Amino acid sequence: MIKKIVLSKHAQLKIKERRLDVDAIKRVIEEPASLFFDILSKTMAAIRKVEISGIETNLVVVFTHQAEEVKVITAYPCRNIDREIKAKEGKRWLKIK
Repeated sequence: MIKKIVLSKHAQLKIKERRLDVDAIKRVIEEPASLFFDILSKTMAAIRKVEISGIETNLVVVFTHQAEEVKVITAYPCRNIDREIKAKEGKRWLKIK
C-alpha cells in the first residue's frame, strides 16, 4: 500500500497538460496490468487501462519507489501500447509483471 505519492515538477506539468487524474495514476501504480523496470533511468513503468475524458486508453506511469513513498516522474496515455512495449522491452525495459 502506498502511503505517499510525490509528483516531480515534470509530472505535475504533464498531469495538468494531459488532464490526468491523480487517483488513476495511483491505481495504475498499485494495480498495474504490466510492470517494467527501465534499466537506463532506473525507474519503474506501470501500465493499465484507464478512462481519460470518457475514452478508455492505456496509461503509462513512470516512477521510483522508496520505502512507502512513490515519486512519479511522468505519466502519459498511450493508445498503441503493444507498439510501445515492443519498442522498449528487451532494449530498455525488463518485464517484471
